[in-house]
Amino acid sequence: MRTQGFTLAELLVVIVLMAALAASAIPQLSSQEPQRLDTATAEVRAALRFARQEALQRGTPVLVDMETQANTVKLLLGTCKEPKDPLLDPRTGRNFVLDLTSQQHTRSVSLNAQVLVGGNRSYQGLVFDASGALSEACDVANKKDKGTPTLGSQVVLSVGERQQSLTLWPATGRVSGP
Repeated sequence: MRTQGFTLAELLVVIVLMAALAASAIPQLSSQEPQRLDTATAEVRAALRFARQEALQRGTPVLVDMETQANTVKLLLGTCKEPKDPLLDPRTGRNFVLDLTSQQHTRSVSLNAQVLVGGNRSYQGLVFDASGALSEACDVANKKDKGTPTLGSQVVLSVGERQQSLTLWPATGRVSGP
């Protein structure tokens, strides 16, 4: 007569199977980090290029607010001192806000905008003027123009030890990077 429960052999088989499954799942989870970084970099690059294109097409400045703490990129019409209406995302019809923390495929990626002005001061906002060039570095929270961006301005995205940078070219407004 058998009592309720499992034999030692049955428990060992289950434990070995669970350990094998866990060992195979761990590398898959860490292999998602490069994909998340690539996706986030592509999305931020697309947002910056969209802002520049809108400035060119509309013939009016477009403000890009990159909030490092919130990991978001917001696009608005206007300048640092006079932000106006938000740009609409053509895919959703809503205000253009790229939130890296709310999307599963970009979660855990950190955004660090470094829009440089003389003296190595960096800010998290920039303005594409009507010609598509970078005309202002901004302290967006205080609505202050801090000067013309300089070479070396970039947006750095990172996850863990991995980093990717988008380079901002002030004279042309071009955005380059992976």
